Amino acid sequence: MSSLPGITLHAINKKGIQQLVKQGIKTLIFYGITMTFLWLSEDFRGNPIHEAQPNVFWVVFSVLLILPILYFKFYRFLFRPTFYAKVTKLENDSRLGGRKGDIRGFIARGHFVEMGRIDICFVTVETNRGKQYTFTYPREKAAFSRNYYQVGDDVFYPALANYPFNESRTPEKPFCLCCGEIATVDETECSKCNVPLIQ
Repeated sequence: MSSLPGITLHAINKKGIQQLVKQGIKTLIFYGITMTFLWLSEDFRGNPIHEAQPNVFWVVFSVLLILPILYFKFYRFLFRPTFYAKVTKLENDSRLGGRKGDIRGFIARGHFVEMGRIDICFVTVETNRGKQYTFTYPREKAAFSRNYYQVGDDVFYPALANYPFNESRTPEKPFCLCCGEIATVDETECSKCNVPLIQ
């Protein structure tokens, strides 16, 4: 039985379901537009592409089918169910990225001044069944995670969260399991997710 407060777990599940619904709607819209366009596409002779070039059609169809699954990380809910585990490894690294946050899409010239090496901490946990999961903490979350997690700590991971709850110690600052927001000491609820903070 986890020591994570029931109200926090309920809020995480509620937020996670809301995100899944939004992402599901976006995926259906994406499928509706792209698959219709693909089905109505023609080759240079004016023949329907699904008849004239069936191999090309099914390759493009498969790519379009997989894209939202990868982009929205739906696979996470299949391969990261709710589990209890122990922290087995902490690894430090750095990589090229936006200093203030992830830069999505086309990187314009002005974005290059925002690019640089960012601090990364990888926290690996192992369940009692021997399954390992690795969580990535970039930028300011990297320093936070090095203090919050130690090898041997017991953690609890709710399936609809993004980060595991540490059963062995409390964080130095309030922390959101949904988005990873590190709040100030006087905050009790995440300003982004409206989920009670871990503190």
